[in-house]
Amino acid sequence: MNVFQLISSLEQVDPEVYGRFDSRRQVFRRFSRVGKAVAATTAPLLLGSMFQRAYGQGTALPADIAAVLNFALKLEYLEAAFYNRGLNSAGLVPAGGRSRPLPSSAPTKTSTSAS
Repeated sequence: MNVFQLISSLEQVDPEVYGRFDSRRQVFRRFSRVGKAVAATTAPLLLGSMFQRAYGQGTALPADIAAVLNFALKLEYLEAAFYNRGLNSAGLVPAGGRSRPLPSSAPTKTSTSAS
């Protein structure tokens, strides 16, 4: 059976059948939207599969990076000591304003520096 005869017979039954068909431009727009969605979902997977090397797994850490990390750790300890001192000061922070109790002192252990 010819497709054009099928469409003409549909038109005889339903005169508005052509109005429900998508135009060629709309079909290509929908395909492009699907293509963009597929590309957006597969891009992270493709990028992740390109980089197979795991960085930071070795034992040799450069001294300058170790110094920066130790400095950041010391700042974290200083921040914890600051907030603990504020929480342990009488009347500075109301008891109702505390979400959870913190340890009474900041950690004293410092990280080992890479030699």
